[in-house]
Amino acid sequence: FPVTIGSTTRRPGVYFSAPIQVQDKIVGVLALKLKGETLWEIIEGIRTDHGMEAMLVNDEGVVLAHTDHQVLYHALAPLSAEKLASINPLKMWQVAEVKPLGLSGLQEHLMANFGSGSVSYQTPVSGEASERIAGFAHIFEQHWVVVVSQTSHVVMSGVNRFVLIQSGILIAVAMIVIAISFWRVRDVLIPVKHLTQVSRSLAEGDFTVRAKEYDDDEIGMLSRQFNEMIPRIQEHLSIKETLRMAEAVQLGLLPQAPPLIPGLDVAGFTRYCDEIGGDYYDFVPVEPNNPDNPARLFCLGDVTGHGVPAALLMASARAALRLYRDWEKIGRAHV
Repeated sequence: FPVTIGSTTRRPGVYFSAPIQVQDKIVGVLALKLKGETLWEIIEGIRTDHGMEAMLVNDEGVVLAHTDHQVLYHALAPLSAEKLASINPLKMWQVAEVKPLGLSGLQEHLMANFGSGSVSYQTPVSGEASERIAGFAHIFEQHWVVVVSQTSHVVMSGVNRFVLIQSGILIAVAMIVIAISFWRVRDVLIPVKHLTQVSRSLAEGDFTVRAKEYDDDEIGMLSRQFNEMIPRIQEHLSIKETLRMAEAVQLGLLPQAPPLIPGLDVAGFTRYCDEIGGDYYDFVPVEPNNPDNPARLFCLGDVTGHGVPAALLMASARAALRLYRDWEKIGRAHV
């Protein structure tokens, strides 16, 4: 339904018509006119400040509505003679000719792309080309296109302003994140550094140190566990030292050197699985007061188990053997 100018009213309108039929015979035609000013009001209702323009273009590229009425019924690009003849601008819009606006780039893009989108094009201003950016949307029912354009300078200034604002927001957010991260890292590093110092003191043998218990979080739990561990370590080391001394004492109970017995090579050795144990061997002199007598009692024992209980039983057996040594009763053994 094209927009035409009434020859009588000189007003634009969109005309709709349909035949009236009675028993398959056309008895009349129903014509309905939609005021063209309504289209103008819609286009002019679009906010067009700071050099913005809005227009309605048909499928031939002719401007049907524009915020500047001086370009009404102008073509975006020059029309061919055949198209002008088919349009008949004098009958359609009451104009003798359809003047081109010199927007061939915009015309080609609108005709080649259906739907909606955007395009950058050049428009002649005072003999010089000025770049504009347009957004467009096709009205498929009428084969019309609504176009809203703005100078690229204004568009890019808005884009640059948006980028600047977003960059400022991004920088501010980054600074806040860095500050929070620094604060959180500081809250973690200070307790960790303190625990490192306490660990160093503990490694040097100071069992009086204690870690400072911070907040009730993972670091606080670690500090409490560390403080509970110190007495246990001290107790463990004390037991370790006691066992080391017991090992030295038990090794002193074993023969320090094998006896010299003519005709025999004698040797003895034992190794405990723990610091101390129940393994026992001995070369007991038959006459302890007579070093010239090489006679010996060879003793060999293995107490069931190991560790402290076996070592105590072994020491008791050795003491009993040497205490109750009665050679007159058990006889003398000569080797």
